[in-house]
Amino acid sequence: MVYKTAVVITVLLLSVTLAQVPRGKRCRCTSHIKELNVKKVIQLEIFPSSPKCDKEEYVVVLKNSKKPSKMAPSKKCVSPNIRAVKSILKGKNKKLKHIKVIRHRAALGN
Repeated sequence: MVYKTAVVITVLLLSVTLAQVPRGKRCRCTSHIKELNVKKVIQLEIFPSSPKCDKEEYVVVLKNSKKPSKMAPSKKCVSPNIRAVKSILKGKNKKLKHIKVIRHRAALGN
């Protein structure tokens, strides 16, 4: 009986502790690049806010300049306020039509 009571109390304490973990601590982006060379952008991914991160995140996939066959494309976090990102999202510039924009959906239950 004492063992069961101890287990129930431990579970209750853990659930209260875990419920107090603040949002926004597990974001993909901890820093953002300040300038973006649009010629190197392959795609733009937009991640909505979620239980793990309370802000919308923008990630660009860039071509590598050195031997692209051997190196994987790199991913960089960007601010949505950069002029290049705004023009990619508007989609009116014909030179930027090759850039694929992926809008991820919010994950349910995370």
